[in-house]
Formats: sequence, structure tokens, C-alpha cells
Amino acid sequence: FRQALGNSRNIPALRLLSLDHPVDAFMAAVREERHADIPRPRTEWLAVFRSGYSVWRARLSEERFTLLGALLAGRTLPEAFEACAALKGFDEEKFTAALPAWFKRWAAEGFFCGVESAKS
Repeated sequence: FRQALGNSRNIPALRLLSLDHPVDAFMAAVREERHADIPRPRTEWLAVFRSGYSVWRARLSEERFTLLGALLAGRTLPEAFEACAALKGFDEEKFTAALPAWFKRWAAEGFFCGVESAKS
């Protein structure tokens, strides 16, 4: 990412969570005052972020979590791709086809607050 576009700057109010239980649906049910059983253990990946005066949650696949996490940690786009390629069951064709939609959504959600040009 830095090599191709410069340094990305993520919003300060963005956190990525890798959880042992699927809490997103549970939290939504509790908030809406619906009955919710305690969920059985299952990995869930979330992006938690603030937009305006509200806090939002977005579920992520393991690939999106790995890619976004690598970029937010300052890794280059090729390094982030390598981290995803190391995941069990990685499908390069599906991954590559999905990338534009992921970045479009992340940009629309305001995950990044800017990109600084790489200095030559």
C-alpha cells in the first residue's frame, strides 16, 4: 500500500477484533430487546468504528480481517496479500475479484482518512 499509494492513514476510531464467540448478532438482539441465547463458540472477526456520533460494527471474513489488519499495521499491499495467501483455503481468484468491493466499502465507511504520497 505504501509502495503503491504512499502511507495510508486509518481513522483513529477503528479497531479490529478477533473474537471467540459470534457476538455481533447477540449484541444486536440485546440492543433491540429481543431474546438472545448465549452464542456457542465460533470465531468472528469484526471492525468496530465510529462514524459521526455512532459506533458501528462490520463483520469481516478472515481474509478481509487479515488484509485490513496488515494495512492498518503499516504493511505494504504486497505484504498484506502474502499474509492472506498464507491462510488455509485461500482462493486467489476469489480474493482478487473481491478486492475492489472491499476497498470501496472500507472507503465508504471512512476506514481511511487519507493517503500520503510516497516521497521519491
